[in-house]
Amino acid sequence: LVYSTFTSLKSENVNQILKKLDQKKVKTVWNIENFVKVVRELYPNMKWERVARHFDDENFDIKDERVFHQLMTIYNRCKPSGQNFPIHFLFEEWKNTRAQVQFLTLAITNCHPELLNFQQ
Repeated sequence: LVYSTFTSLKSENVNQILKKLDQKKVKTVWNIENFVKVVRELYPNMKWERVARHFDDENFDIKDERVFHQLMTIYNRCKPSGQNFPIHFLFEEWKNTRAQVQFLTLAITNCHPELLNFQQ
């Protein structure tokens, strides 16, 4: 969802925004709790397995464990309680194999069971 928000902007606008942020050396900070609250209010019937499937996108990139932790925290707080992350999807064939390997590597080496539980 965060990714879709940014990709919905025109690329030239994104480049201009990023250039301005870089020039100002401004850090972009998301308030996770506010983001979750808005997503739950605006999209109460969101199909969260479909959201996870959109991780398989050519521009999806998880740079490090901090980004992975934030992504999974947002995902878990937005989805309905009792609904698990679709683990089976991680082992299907992805179009973006680089992102799949990144995701799996971070999930296995840095993930806490409360974020992603392979024993589901």
